[in-house]
Amino acid sequence: MLIVKLNCTEYRSSVVSNINNLPNMKCFSLECRCSTNQYDTHVLPLLRRMSNLEELSLNIINDKRTSFVDGTQINENILVHMPRLNKFTFYISTETKLNHIVHHLSNHDIQRTFTNIGYQQICCFLNRISNNVICHVFSLPFAFDYLEYIGNRFPSMIFNHVIELAVHDMHSESPDRMGYVSDS
Repeated sequence: MLIVKLNCTEYRSSVVSNINNLPNMKCFSLECRCSTNQYDTHVLPLLRRMSNLEELSLNIINDKRTSFVDGTQINENILVHMPRLNKFTFYISTETKLNHIVHHLSNHDIQRTFTNIGYQQICCFLNRISNNVICHVFSLPFAFDYLEYIGNRFPSMIFNHVIELAVHDMHSESPDRMGYVSDS
C-alpha cells in the first residue's frame, strides 16, 4: 500500500500532470488538506489515474469550497473510474460558507447520497461555526486518528482510533458533555 500525505497548499499541479496512469497500483491511502478548488484540480485527477485500485483510503479536509463533497460527487468523480475497488474507507470534511449551501440541508440529505450509491455504513453530521458550515462524512467504523472542527453536534458513537480531537464550539459546554467526549 502506498500512503501519501499532502498539503495541497504546497502542492503544484505540475506534479499531478507529470504522473501517468498508475495501472499497477492496487492499494492507496491519501491524507490531504485542500483549500478552495484544489480537491477538484489536484486530488481528483490523481485518483482517476488509478483505474485498477482495489483498496482506497481517503482522509481529506476541504476548506473554503462552494459545495459539500457528497456521495454523488464521490461516485461520479472517483468510484466510476475504479471498477475493481472493493474496499473504500474515508473521512471527508468540507467547509463552506453558510450562504453557499441549500437552505435546510440536513445530515440525512447528505447521507442519502451515499446510500443511493450502495454505501450503507456511513455517518454524516453538520456543524455550524460562525458563518461557515462544516460537513463531516465518513465510513463506519471510523478508521482515522483525528477529527477536527467538531462542534456541539457530536455523534453518539465510539471512535476507537481517534487520538486527536479538535473541538470548536461557540457555546460553552456543560461538564457532562465534556465527560462524554473524554469517555469516548
